[in-house]
Amino acid sequence: MNKYFNFADQKIKTLINDICQEHWDASKSEDTNMGYLWYMYATGHKKGDFRPFIFHSEMNLLMKTEYITNDERENMLNMLLSEDKENANIVAYSLLTLRNLRIKEKGQWVLDNEHYKHLNYTSDIINPEFFMK
Repeated sequence: MNKYFNFADQKIKTLINDICQEHWDASKSEDTNMGYLWYMYATGHKKGDFRPFIFHSEMNLLMKTEYITNDERENMLNMLLSEDKENANIVAYSLLTLRNLRIKEKGQWVLDNEHYKHLNYTSDIINPEFFMK
């Protein structure tokens, strides 16, 4: 998939913004570099832009909270990075459904939510080495 792909569907655009906001809130106290990255996509000059790391981070969160397996995450990543834009839409709607379920059952990832206390943002969700690949 072209890393500069723009989704047309408003539900997916909202999903992207919601993921960025939640990950910004979760990361800014643990890692200022990741926090600043998410800030740019949540409220800064990159707000509304899509990059694959946004969905990849959400997939990692879903895997760490046991909503998907590692194999399912790998399949979703392969679909997201394929040249077929329909695959990207399928991944986006899958993430929307799974994220909604996670939030319904565990709530949003905020610092005082016990369901997420076991997570370390930079080792479990995304770290700077990811961007070196």
